[in-house]
Amino acid sequence: MRPRLLAASLLAAAVCSGTALAGCSGSVSIGSKTVSADKLEEQVKPLVEKQVGRAPESVSCKELKAEVDATSSCTVKVSGQTLELKVTATKVDGTDVEFSLKQTN
Repeated sequence: MRPRLLAASLLAAAVCSGTALAGCSGSVSIGSKTVSADKLEEQVKPLVEKQVGRAPESVSCKELKAEVDATSSCTVKVSGQTLELKVTATKVDGTDVEFSLKQTN
């Protein structure tokens, strides 16, 4: 069985020169006890695009352990702005990992 990653919500009230992020969700399969940086980036990019209405120029994340309260980070560039996001695993249930995102800058 392969773990799945569920984006519980984009908790950030990210406001940077008109760029605002609000709640959304999604899922992706992962193959270990960690969410690889690549898989996390794949999940974050469309969530940000959906929230701000334009695709990020880049998304760079660090891997996330599939453990409750584990944290990671992502740097997202959108519309010339750089958003720093904290990723926190909020629930791990079998093959499902839920997480929240919060802007830190």
